[in-house]
Amino acid sequence: ALQWPDPEAFGLACNQPPALDLRLNLLRTTPAAALEAFTAAGIEAAPLPDLPGGLTLLGRSGELRALPGYAEGQWCVQDRAAQRVGLLLAPQRGERILDACAAPGGKSTHLAELMGDQGEVWAIDRSAARLRRVEINGARLGLQSIQVLAADASGLAEAKPEWRASFDRILLDAPCSGLGTLARHGDARWRMDPGAIEELTALQQQLLEGLLPLLKPGGQLVYATCTVHPAENGELLAGFLADHPGWQLQQSWQLWPGEVAGAGDGFYAALLQQQQLHPGQLKDMVSSPGGTTIAGGTVTLGSATALGSGLTTLTGGTLDLNGQTFGTTIAVNGGTLTGGTLAVTQL
Repeated sequence: ALQWPDPEAFGLACNQPPALDLRLNLLRTTPAAALEAFTAAGIEAAPLPDLPGGLTLLGRSGELRALPGYAEGQWCVQDRAAQRVGLLLAPQRGERILDACAAPGGKSTHLAELMGDQGEVWAIDRSAARLRRVEINGARLGLQSIQVLAADASGLAEAKPEWRASFDRILLDAPCSGLGTLARHGDARWRMDPGAIEELTALQQQLLEGLLPLLKPGGQLVYATCTVHPAENGELLAGFLADHPGWQLQQSWQLWPGEVAGAGDGFYAALLQQQQLHPGQLKDMVSSPGGTTIAGGTVTLGSATALGSGLTTLTGGTLDLNGQTFGTTIAVNGGTLTGGTLAVTQL
């Protein structure tokens, strides 16, 4: 059952017109310049606390495309809660990022902006038509680092095996019940029932599992939804962490409409950090010509895992061969090798 901090405040927030929030493209403008332009146009705007480039428009603003800076790609519409998701993932210049379930592209463009538009942002969505919106939004904002692919994100590891262990960070903005956005989408009150929630949690788990092999060792993943239902958020992540001891929850938050003044939409986000290699991921990496380096944590090889021809270097942590025999070469420069037999020399 749903448990909220203040049911009355939640109900009131879900029955009031939502705020009109903007996210400035800081590659093309500054908060001071944007506020000056809105003031000159007779539009009252205010910065959003703790959000670099976040503004909210106060009162009626008219046609959005006629507002200062729209045609110049200086901002896009994005709720204040959604703006926190990209900041949590914190992509860095030159990194390779995957945005699963990306359309219409608000978070993909934010990630590209946060990277200074230097690196790769792959925007994935099952709908090619909706991905067109990502391309249009990215072009208006002047972003070059975004590439799109129409695909089922849960099957990417099989559809594109060359993508395994190749992404620094992944954002999964998962399909959800939308119960945090009732002020915008009131029909969710009648569309959602326990059966629909069960179907959604099964899909969310499938997507999360399917994306794991795509992360580099030590990579980070943000799981996010625009709902307040615990089965889709904290409970789902608790089950995931129980089944995946090699992953650690770094940070999470649940925002509720009406929880505090100006809270915005209801949103959940969790930052997950990979602490040890996924067995399938290890297999993929050492099968490549460059091999892999194990520098920390504990890597236990599953019974179906075979070390490939690439050199495996152990510099820290523990590599547990799980009672198996491998005819390969491991350069042991530190750390612990245990639990099995190597058929060739340990260098």
